[in-house]
Amino acid sequence: MLYSNKFHFRLKTSRGLVMLLITAMLGLLGFWVNGYFKQGNLSKGNHLPAQHYQPLKSGFPYQFEYSIHAHLLPATSRHTMDYWVNLYYPDFDATIYLSYQSVTDNQALLNDWCKNASALAFQHQVKASSIEESIIQTPKGHQAHVIELFGEVATPFQFYTTDGKKHFLRAALYFKTASQNDALAPVIAYIKKDMIHMLNTLEWKA
Repeated sequence: MLYSNKFHFRLKTSRGLVMLLITAMLGLLGFWVNGYFKQGNLSKGNHLPAQHYQPLKSGFPYQFEYSIHAHLLPATSRHTMDYWVNLYYPDFDATIYLSYQSVTDNQALLNDWCKNASALAFQHQVKASSIEESIIQTPKGHQAHVIELFGEVATPFQFYTTDGKKHFLRAALYFKTASQNDALAPVIAYIKKDMIHMLNTLEWKA
């Protein structure tokens, strides 16, 4: 009888361990599946939503159109300043961080912000296989510095722009984890198109 009780105890213990392992495996499977649909499957270009845009709400010194698939959120950095916001893409677990600075009649301040914007991008040159910086002209006549980073980096695309007198705006796309650009190429191209649309529809407010 004692042997039988020990046998049942061991059997129950073994079953408990098996159930624990199964639960853990299911949890990992759920995490993997969630990641697959968020980045793995979407990174292959599957199920990318149609691109449509909406105007930024009033009250900002800048206006542009941004993706209807992005959530406008307040910036949470401890360095946050007025009119800083984040555009979060839940489908891709990616965020565009927008930082604004008023530089009215202060050329030295404007120069500092431009230098800092470029320096922030080039901080990633340790992991980036290459970094390309170019200047583009928007349909509304604005100039913008566009920075593309390649390789295993968390931020593949950034830009900054200014009217040269009053306003400065920087945008940086970040994914939660650094990844080879090739793995997320369709998603990067998708959000990059959204960011270019932001630039092309950008207007400064007095």
